[in-house]
Amino acid sequence: MAERAFEFAQLNEQGWRALAGASLKGASLDGLNARFEDGIILKPVYGRVPAGAALRQGRDWRVMARVDDPDPERANAQLLEDLEGGADGLDIVFAGAAGAYGFGVAAYDSASLHRIFAGLRFDAGLRLTLGLGPQGPAQALAVAALIARAGVAPPQVDVAFGLDPLGALARSGRFDGEWAAAAAALGAQCADLRARGFRGPLACADARVVHDAGGTPAQELAYALAAGVAYLRALAPDGLAQAFTALEFRLSADADQFASLAKFRAMRLLWARVGEACGAPAPPTRVHASSAWRMMAARDPFANVMRGALAAFSAGLGGADGVGVLA
Repeated sequence: MAERAFEFAQLNEQGWRALAGASLKGASLDGLNARFEDGIILKPVYGRVPAGAALRQGRDWRVMARVDDPDPERANAQLLEDLEGGADGLDIVFAGAAGAYGFGVAAYDSASLHRIFAGLRFDAGLRLTLGLGPQGPAQALAVAALIARAGVAPPQVDVAFGLDPLGALARSGRFDGEWAAAAAALGAQCADLRARGFRGPLACADARVVHDAGGTPAQELAYALAAGVAYLRALAPDGLAQAFTALEFRLSADADQFASLAKFRAMRLLWARVGEACGAPAPPTRVHASSAWRMMAARDPFANVMRGALAAFSAGLGGADGVGVLA
């Protein structure tokens, strides 16, 4: 077959290094390295390595559409349009939640929730992720009651309730009472949802608050691990295997594609190490990704589109189970 003009020569890493070295006119390739604040070196190119446990298991990642309009009718119209456009999950963000950023579902009484979700089939294979606000437990129960009133068996609904008392503490900076009481309350809330038939995840270690505050990738992962272990201890009285199943993680993905991709893969490897230390090898790990708020420009929407695309690309390849992109 004749060679076509648009075909490119096949290059390997050695070929790339030769071309890069020539363009640098004798300078070291190490000059192309970047260093994170964590001290980790980011190289300009990497070879292929086995992914193994760093990748999600099962189906492809879900496209998560945000439901965060304070007006119920507008929120309903938007979610139905997003689902028609190809989204296969809904990221329901209540006012004051991590990731609300000044928006969010304001009212969660029965009538308001019915208006927001009018026309939606909860048993249609969608994934629902709740971003809870300051009244998190009440909001979670309100959504659970809405699903029950729809006549759908809870085990048929894929809903991550997102109970996250440590995240609420991190966002507010205030905590009244003792952690032991809060941990017991979390255990009771998860037990209540499980008794209603919901499979979970029920609790969530949401590290986006660390990224929003300027944290590094290692600091975001460290917070996620610390919160996850604290929740494991809170839920362990009901059984360690069930405690692992009840948990999920939420991380930010930004326009630094290598760092974001590595962070999501590292999350699974680190949590697998926690499971090994607890005597529960290969624990289930659901990781939800949201594009980073702090990378968004106030007056440059076209650059924001590119940043959001890079974030979604990185999180998807990094092994996120669901990916949501800020408008």
